[in-house]
Amino acid sequence: MNDRAADSAETTVLLPGAAFHQAAVFGVRFALYRAGSGGACPVLLLHGVPQTAVMWRDLLPVLARDRVVLAPDLKGLGRSEGRGPYDAPTLAAEMAALVLQEVGGPVDVVGSACGGSIAMALAAERPDLVRRLVVCNAPFRYADVRRVWHVLLFSLPAPPEGTWAVTGRRRVDHMIRLGWRAPHPPDERYLEHYRAAYDDRARLGAMLGYYRAAMRSPGRRDRSAAGRPAPPPPGNPPGNRSPGRSGRW
Repeated sequence: MNDRAADSAETTVLLPGAAFHQAAVFGVRFALYRAGSGGACPVLLLHGVPQTAVMWRDLLPVLARDRVVLAPDLKGLGRSEGRGPYDAPTLAAEMAALVLQEVGGPVDVVGSACGGSIAMALAAERPDLVRRLVVCNAPFRYADVRRVWHVLLFSLPAPPEGTWAVTGRRRVDHMIRLGWRAPHPPDERYLEHYRAAYDDRARLGAMLGYYRAAMRSPGRRDRSAAGRPAPPPPGNPPGNRSPGRSGRW
């Protein structure tokens, strides 16, 4: 079975009703799960770490009853291609291009954890493309380091790679179970999916790239990466920045 057939087969099991395809924007290939039709505003779902688009398995079919739903694997994670940088302006520009390519207009955006941070950056950079914004468990303006100590740990230059090399798959289990709040235990099929998605040195490097970019000094608003422009539209709110060392936004 080739990779595309394997992707389609797993999608049928883990994301019922969604079709898988690859979408390229700014030279980066994104694994994209798409479902639904209808006249309601399309919705973009942005997952967190250490998850993939499969985290939306319960929400996606509900939203797809009357609208198009887009659920990409974030860049470098899941089955999407890894190609830095992972700073907020670059990620927001890529998501804006993906939205325009797939649905050609505004969307409602739902983001969890680091996906929520990208969702806020997208809304700030391209308010013309975001009709409504829903953010779950993501920092805004200030992050309490006592609650996000893992961000500081994962942003260090070397220890995370060494720790992950020894405990990789068990570390994924620990991270998911640590944040699990549902009354039932996580489904073993999905745990295995997440283990496989992050049991790779390149995926690990991409995941850590998100944390390390978040802890760098705030960049200039007009910064672009590798020729990927992120021009703000007229009326863009002033003062938008990616998170800096203080944890402020």
